[in-house]
Amino acid sequence: MKLKTKLKSIWKIISHRGDGGSSIPTPADSYFNGDDEEFLVDFRGDRFGSGYPVTSNSDSSEPKKITVPVKPRDVIDELGRKPSQWSLEGLEVKLAILRTKRGLITQRFAKQEVEGLIICLENRHKYDRRCSLGMTFREYFSHYDATDEARIDALLKKHNLVMERADIFVPEFPAYAVKVMDECTKLTDELCGKKPQFFVIANEDQFRDANGKRDPILLVQSPFGFYYYILGAWDKEMLYLPEL
Repeated sequence: MKLKTKLKSIWKIISHRGDGGSSIPTPADSYFNGDDEEFLVDFRGDRFGSGYPVTSNSDSSEPKKITVPVKPRDVIDELGRKPSQWSLEGLEVKLAILRTKRGLITQRFAKQEVEGLIICLENRHKYDRRCSLGMTFREYFSHYDATDEARIDALLKKHNLVMERADIFVPEFPAYAVKVMDECTKLTDELCGKKPQFFVIANEDQFRDANGKRDPILLVQSPFGFYYYILGAWDKEMLYLPEL
């Protein structure tokens, strides 16, 4: 499960539109199931390509020049981390370029990928707006620790765990978890008109046994980038939290 591999091919489609002779393939991607119209884009499973660091002027004798990333491959690297004051700079420029690129793409899957980047950047633009709870979106989501694909992947491999959608666990979740999921859903919808996707990390047997005792780690994808917020854990799974 890695965050940064797939959009290389998407970026080639975007940046080589004018070659006149290349055909655009239509990938059979099982992750595209139509949920993207209602939910935040699912960025798991090598959905996106490698990001490249943004360059700046290293000559200390001159004022530092910050280059605003405007290519999808640059933005991906930025969105893999929680928003920083620097990453919130130049959002209008980044959005304008990506919206223009989206309008030039006719290939469905490439358009969906770029749309996912745009949604995250638009949400970051609202990061310090007040939500219906009377606090900013930054303040609300900062209540939860964040983790990313790399840490999750390491945890799964080390402890032989599995990460899947949370649906089958919901009936057995404690009241606290249900309340938090409902709250996150309402605030994400308020932020961008879409629903978040919830996941659990648990033992593989727990996914197969619908009536068995489950002690999962509950995650929700961030609306601001390609990372997750840790909403809670129960029983023995609490021991894994420091590794996330």
